[in-house]
Amino acid sequence: WRKCIENGLQAIDLAPRADAPYAEADARWCTIQALWSFWEPSAAKVQAAAMSELADTLGVRFWLATACLGGQVPPQLEGLWSVARDFSDRSLLLSPSDARHLGARLRLEYEVGDVTEGNVYLERLLEAMRESPPLPGPQHSFPAMMIPMVARIDGVMDHLDIAVGAAEVVLSSSSATPMFSTHA
Repeated sequence: WRKCIENGLQAIDLAPRADAPYAEADARWCTIQALWSFWEPSAAKVQAAAMSELADTLGVRFWLATACLGGQVPPQLEGLWSVARDFSDRSLLLSPSDARHLGARLRLEYEVGDVTEGNVYLERLLEAMRESPPLPGPQHSFPAMMIPMVARIDGVMDHLDIAVGAAEVVLSSSSATPMFSTHA
């Protein structure tokens, strides 16, 4: 993850020189995710603010929603649950069936101990997966990752077979990215 941060910051620096705003947005998102892994809310906040500004300029729904998801990271790391939920609400309003947003909200609800609300987002995540073709992307990698996390927390093993099936979709594909393979 440290290398991801280094590479991300380098790509962020280079993208404007190459007039590559989408590459910059992607680099900022990858950097935010890596910073989340290292529990670095201050640095993530800087990237999230810049990403939000860039997403507004791009005006593309995917990047607007992803910027909201990036905005959720710093307050979630800092335990500012209502602020994190506000960002999550905005991301889900823009992209209600995106597994990345559903998984992040599910994780947030479980972090604060709201198992009932967490299960609402788990069901939405499973529904999004069922409505998606079997491809090695977030719609299958996030259920593969989140279902065992939920089972570990609440002890309910009802969906583990679904997690295995979702993981198989991702791991059996030669086009799966390393990130989605790691999730699965």
